[in-house]
Amino acid sequence: MPVRLGIKAKILTATGLVVAVSLLASGTFAYVYFQKIFKEKAIQDDRVKLDQIAQHLEYQIKDIQKLATSIIIDPEMQDFIQRTRYASVYEQIARARREMEFINNQVFLREDIHSAAVVCGDGLVWMTQGHFAPVRIADLAQAGDLKGEAADRPFYFSGPYRIPNVNHGTPTAEVVSCVGQFRNMDRPDRVTGHLILNIYLNHFIAYLKLNIEEYDAFYWLSPGNGLLFRKPAPGGDRQGLGGVRWDPARSYQVIERPSGYWIVNQSLSNGWRLVSFTSGQKLFHRIGFLVYFFLIFTLVSLVLIIMVVLPLILRITRPITQLTAAMNRVAGGNLDIALEIASHDELQTMAGGFNQMVRDLRNLMAKSVEDEKAKRRLEFDILLSQINPHFIYNVLNSVVYLARKEKNRDIADLVNSFIRVLQDGVQVGSEGLLVPVRQEMEIVNHYVTIQQYRYRDRFELTWRVADDLLDHPIPKTIIQPLVENALLHGVYPLEGKGIIGVTVARRGEELEITVSDNGVGMEPDLIARLLSGETILEQGSRLRSIGIANIRDRLRYLYGAGSDLQITSAAGRGTRVVVTIPFHAAAS
Repeated sequence: MPVRLGIKAKILTATGLVVAVSLLASGTFAYVYFQKIFKEKAIQDDRVKLDQIAQHLEYQIKDIQKLATSIIIDPEMQDFIQRTRYASVYEQIARARREMEFINNQVFLREDIHSAAVVCGDGLVWMTQGHFAPVRIADLAQAGDLKGEAADRPFYFSGPYRIPNVNHGTPTAEVVSCVGQFRNMDRPDRVTGHLILNIYLNHFIAYLKLNIEEYDAFYWLSPGNGLLFRKPAPGGDRQGLGGVRWDPARSYQVIERPSGYWIVNQSLSNGWRLVSFTSGQKLFHRIGFLVYFFLIFTLVSLVLIIMVVLPLILRITRPITQLTAAMNRVAGGNLDIALEIASHDELQTMAGGFNQMVRDLRNLMAKSVEDEKAKRRLEFDILLSQINPHFIYNVLNSVVYLARKEKNRDIADLVNSFIRVLQDGVQVGSEGLLVPVRQEMEIVNHYVTIQQYRYRDRFELTWRVADDLLDHPIPKTIIQPLVENALLHGVYPLEGKGIIGVTVARRGEELEITVSDNGVGMEPDLIARLLSGETILEQGSRLRSIGIANIRDRLRYLYGAGSDLQITSAAGRGTRVVVTIPFHAAAS
């Protein structure tokens, strides 16, 4: 006789598996935790580095502005800017030469400044390099892409542009201009001219290149997001700035993307922006040792534990796995299954009990399905029959009315339509619970033909149904009660001509049937009572509760919670009833 071990002993033997899972989970948690710390540290380091670059540029900006201020406040320069009359052109040129020499003395020892220019109050520009002939400010503005921003700020920096490079060895030089304002000492609100200091663009770029090696990509942008300098990412500038959006009001911002993270520094006083990008690959290189450490530690531990407990784990888990898989298949609706487990322990006993349970459940389900089918068909027939007495009563009233008017042909047409409606009502058993939309439309049209004799020229019925839905199945006799209620209790009390509209449309995975009218409408409390199933017997009610309850109950039998019935109405503004059923369920 084989030794029968209890399930408890086997589970205790498999403790090694729990240890392995715990080790893997703890290692993963530790890695995620430390990875987050190291990532935050890497972002902080990149931010500090970018702040240092921004501080250095800010120092240069302030230094240039300080130099410009010393030139602007010079009394002789103020007099030159504001003076517009000279005894001769030669006197004007001599004065301009003297002032340009003064500016040259101020910038002579500075390697970052290429040249300077002064825009006088008369609109003429005098430059420190080349000839001193007057130059139109419009030409300089066009060359430097200078805007009208100088009117708003004491200083601003232009975008990059190229100017003649006289006596410097090359035809042109690329510069950015610092533009400062001359203001009238007596009227500080009045701008009398401008000072333009042309700074070598390479003076800034050389510094940036020495300090941005740690970044995968770098962008130096103007206030209008114009590109002053960029370091493209390796392999081409595929990252770009097209998909990066930042808040202009924040001086510092980190924007994380799946490919890496961007850092935006907007602290510079002249509106320049510094944008750096560090790829996820580079970040991984910084913290990669964590991955290797935890990976090696976890793998070695797992291998040792698995070598010890693997034989026992397999012996225990195989029957449990079979039983679990069988239970999942039964939970999914598959009852054609039988387990064969010969483990000589409690699991074998459980497998035998499981097989017996599945057999009993299969027999019970088959019997329950047959009973439910019979019950639902019986209940549906009973519910459907509730419509007929009221409808027959209305038709007979119409026949009596036509007989009094001696309209025999109309009586014949009415009776023919009535017979067709009755034929449809008694064919529930043979046709099933669902009918095509076109058949339901035909029955409703017969019903409307009957009512036209009673309420001649009092209403009009319109249809809105797509051609591909005409053969789509819907619950039998679902539209006619709604049209009947709309006519008798919404349109008929109306003084003018009523319009009843029926729409059948697909809305995603649902089919929506809408019946609306322009009748007298209903109060909200009456709608709530109708939807709750309360019996309403008051004369003048908008809808008969028997009709709404009948439709609601049939939808519940056919689709359960997958259906819905909604009523929206307002007194004097008509009523709209919407029936929603699953589209695929209706098709099946």
